[in-house]
Amino acid sequence: MSHYRLFIRLIKAGLPKCIIDVLVNWYSKLTPAVKWNTCISRWFLVRSGVRQGGVLSPVLFTIYANLFIDELRASGLGYYTFDMFMGCIMYADDIILLSGSLNDLQSMLNVCDNVSSQLLLKFKTNKCKCIAFGKMTNRAMSGDGLRLDNGVVMWFDTTEYLGIHFRCGKRLQVDIDPIRRRFYAASNSIFMNASHQDQLIQPSSVGICSCFY
Repeated sequence: MSHYRLFIRLIKAGLPKCIIDVLVNWYSKLTPAVKWNTCISRWFLVRSGVRQGGVLSPVLFTIYANLFIDELRASGLGYYTFDMFMGCIMYADDIILLSGSLNDLQSMLNVCDNVSSQLLLKFKTNKCKCIAFGKMTNRAMSGDGLRLDNGVVMWFDTTEYLGIHFRCGKRLQVDIDPIRRRFYAASNSIFMNASHQDQLIQPSSVGICSCFY
């Protein structure tokens, strides 16, 4: 995340000049060093990114990345629920694009490509996936992948978003098998490690019990 582009976004967002001046002064003086055992590297200037764990960092990133949603909404492409734009769902740097046609979806990817160029960001097409739902699923997935950032986004039968697995088909389907497998693996690991113990929690300790439905 380029600091220069971030400051431009903050100015366009209408933040008070005094606050922007403080942020510019603050981020222009980020000079860390790397310590390896007893050796310390030279001090170097950081010109991109926000402070990890900082209270302001999520807000600054939201203002920075919100340009994707603004440009996609302005394009008139994507899915709408009544008058509400639902064509772009974004959580941090994870983006979902929803469209009723392949042509519109490709146009939305082109918009994202243009925005990423403005913000000096790059998409990793090998981590991007296309998945189809509805009556035309087989026809859509039989075609070539869509273009993004000089790469190809291929079609997949399943995809994961925020830990939830979706499967293609005539209807929207949620695949719970990976979650079930992880739960069984964790349960078996706890059982194997606790099988030789008289009791899992000692009377003097404080435990937290979780119930699964």
